[in-house]
Amino acid sequence: MNGNSGFRAFYDMLASFGEAYADAVLLFFNSVFRRPLRFIYRRLKSALRLGAFCVIVFFAPARVSSKRYANDVIRAGKKCLKIMFTHPFSLPSVILYYVKKGLRRYDYSLKNVALWLLPLMLTVGVLAGVTVMSEKTLCLEISSDGETLGFVADERGFIEAKNSARDILRLADENASLSPVTYSLAIKDKNSLTGSDTLRDRLLEKSTGEGVAACGVFVDGSLLGAVRSESEGRQVIEKLLTPYKTEGVFSVSFSEEIEFRQGLYGEDMIMSASEFERALTGGEKRVSRHLVTEGDTLQSIASAYGMTKEELAALNELSEETAELSENTEIKVYEQDVILTLREVRAEVTNQETDFETVEIKTNALYSGTERVLSEGKKGFDQVTSLVTTVGGKRVASKEVSRLNVTKPVVQRVQIGTKPLDEAYSNSMGGIFLWPIIGAYGINSDYGYRWGKLHAGIDLGMGNAPGTSLGKSVIAVAQGTVIVAGTHSSYGYYVIIDHGGGLQTLYAHCLANSLMVVPGQIVAAGEPIARVGSTGYSTGPHLHFEVRVNGNRVNPRPYLGI
Repeated sequence: MNGNSGFRAFYDMLASFGEAYADAVLLFFNSVFRRPLRFIYRRLKSALRLGAFCVIVFFAPARVSSKRYANDVIRAGKKCLKIMFTHPFSLPSVILYYVKKGLRRYDYSLKNVALWLLPLMLTVGVLAGVTVMSEKTLCLEISSDGETLGFVADERGFIEAKNSARDILRLADENASLSPVTYSLAIKDKNSLTGSDTLRDRLLEKSTGEGVAACGVFVDGSLLGAVRSESEGRQVIEKLLTPYKTEGVFSVSFSEEIEFRQGLYGEDMIMSASEFERALTGGEKRVSRHLVTEGDTLQSIASAYGMTKEELAALNELSEETAELSENTEIKVYEQDVILTLREVRAEVTNQETDFETVEIKTNALYSGTERVLSEGKKGFDQVTSLVTTVGGKRVASKEVSRLNVTKPVVQRVQIGTKPLDEAYSNSMGGIFLWPIIGAYGINSDYGYRWGKLHAGIDLGMGNAPGTSLGKSVIAVAQGTVIVAGTHSSYGYYVIIDHGGGLQTLYAHCLANSLMVVPGQIVAAGEPIARVGSTGYSTGPHLHFEVRVNGNRVNPRPYLGI
């Protein structure tokens, strides 16, 4: 490491200590040396080299060049020092190497041999010094009026103690101030450094000249006051929390951080137990009004105002068991300016629905794009226990801790059609209904007047094609609910399906005893419901098909896309 890098590292170290260290170091060097540090470093280095050279020449063997001998010894010494800091475990072997080399090269007397052991003695000396200095540390000495108050490892410890002492003083007297302090560099044992609390007490004692040993109470880092002992303060806090430790409450505490610190405090700052309780709760209570909103309970309202459920019920002359809170009504509550906010963790048990699984069963009994529910699914429910955290009566977090299945969901089974649709059977013209007959795509008689009266449907069959439609399957043209499946004097065996929205379809003159559905049954589009026949008032095998909108029979053609 050269001189420049060494000084840079030194200044970096000083900069990390803080402003107080920097001021102290600069003051020290300016007052003692009054010259640039680099100049001093170079002169010291030259002086040390010259001194070492003179000593080595004095011990040089006879008939040997003194300059050459001195250079050899200095070179060996520098090598040993370098090895000591880079590879310390190799140092003994290096020293032994140079000793042997010197013995071979030069004719030694006793005084010459002692000189070659000089690197070893220097090494031992350096190691001893390092061992001693490892127990020491560079620190700040804090003084006031010539009296040492303590030693701190860095400036932060002093600032923390100073701010804490200032807060304590100003709580008793807003115009009070700390005695002026000075600081300087010192080297002390690490175990002799002064703690922040001890330094704070010494600053207070120096500033006030008096103080009482007590326990300061800090709320979120701010000094509230002091009590005689920590146990007395904790008893007051436990007293405030006890009313909220009711059944179902997992834990109760205050959301603010409350810290007790032993130290010296002014007599005026010491509070009794009752005074400490009033300081935490904000003083006297006052009656106010709360507007009940949806979801409010006695417990939630009480927690929001720092009350117990019993206090709230008594204030409003309500029974805890039978109290019913009506929305948009007002109830009386206690209000006060509280310093502490209640934090509750409560066990909450709720029932949660669980969705059922749907199992799809593919079948070629139904046409593609249609489905039929074989068995309805039913949701189950689980009993869930959660730990709910509230702060000031407001819900802030919830964590599930257990789940118990009470009712298992029932699986829903659905048939999914896979049978391909015939092109003639499907509605290529864009109707919303499927064709009602499979395998018969003709029109025997259209919608309109005939024989002096309205034919309010359309007769479907073979039309002009050869053969008969007798026995062919009649299907539901769309999904719906069967509302009629029976016989009629004119319609014969017939079915009416309700498709919702006031839309119904009628299938008449079906084959005797061929009905495949019953009233109340839900059918899918394309599901077989009967067979073509010629029952009722019919002139031959065909299907009389009607479309009804809000009870009025309309022309089926647009719905079939023809």
